[in-house]
Amino acid sequence: MIEFLQSVDFGLLFNVVLTIISAFCGVFAFYIKRLYRNLDEHSTEIRQLEKELSDFKLEIAKNHVTKDDLQVLKVELGNMLSSMTRQLFSIEEHLRNKKDH
Repeated sequence: MIEFLQSVDFGLLFNVVLTIISAFCGVFAFYIKRLYRNLDEHSTEIRQLEKELSDFKLEIAKNHVTKDDLQVLKVELGNMLSSMTRQLFSIEEHLRNKKDH
């Protein structure tokens, strides 16, 4: 075992280990840079989608019917229906009176 350790060139071993570590760091840095670029692209897309969503919500708010509007419509429809009902009863009463004479 001692003979093996004496025959090993530690300078060469150090250079091999350093080369492997350097290659690993280079590959790691490549993927980190790629990940950062993808995150930046997605971040830009997210900001654009948030802006479009905000514009869409604003458009919905402009066209939104409020509860008060629905109440007014309900009252107006009720008035129209009661008026139509009175007219129908009046016509029915007129026809019945006409039939009796």
